[in-house]
Amino acid sequence: MLSRAFRNHFVEVHVDEIPEDKLSTILDKRCKISESYAEKMVEVMKELELPRQNSKVFSGKHGFIISRDLIRWADHFRTFRNSYEDLARDDYYLLTERLRDEGEKKVVLIVLEKHLRVKLVRDNFYYQKLGAGNNVFSSGKHA
Repeated sequence: MLSRAFRNHFVEVHVDEIPEDKLSTILDKRCKISESYAEKMVEVMKELELPRQNSKVFSGKHGFIISRDLIRWADHFRTFRNSYEDLARDDYYLLTERLRDEGEKKVVLIVLEKHLRVKLVRDNFYYQKLGAGNNVFSSGKHA
């Protein structure tokens, strides 16, 4: 907390929470994703706001996710993905990159699977299949 004398040098702006219906409209219009995806994303956010966690990573009013995370999630989804499984995987990456506790990561995974109706296998998240000719390791020949 900043001292009162120091805070007097600034203008403080307090903003109320954005209503759920407005938030999905913002995602739909700003991020140009379909309304059904936007509504699912807001559902996930609302459920993730409920549990409070032990770590200080998200020591604000919200539990795991904030509106800025939601917009980042939607922008990334619009640019690179096209299914509910992609949507779930992207959000898992976004949110759990800041978490250290496996229990908190599990909560995120459960909520995503519940609302997006997908089954995610965490062991496969960081493994990507490479197409023919895109092998990371060459046969020892140099170009």
